[in-house]
Amino acid sequence: PLTWAVAETPSVTWLSQSPTGDTLTSGVHATVTVTFDPGGLVAGDYTTTLVFTSGVGGNTVNVPVQLTVASYRVYLPIILRGQ
Repeated sequence: PLTWAVAETPSVTWLSQSPTGDTLTSGVHATVTVTFDPGGLVAGDYTTTLVFTSGVGGNTVNVPVQLTVASYRVYLPIILRGQ
């Protein structure tokens, strides 16, 4: 069996992953769902790294993650009535 885990380095509030670890038998794979939540963030670039580790030999795989939050302006028309 292969035991693995994933964590953010550094830990951030705008990213989550599920599952965060598991034990797999031969021939079995795992799917990790990564979710971004830009709520409450100001415009800018945000970065972290997902670090996957396994219990076999302490192997690690680093996956860089970047979230860009854009600033948009919304212009609404002004409608004058009765003039």
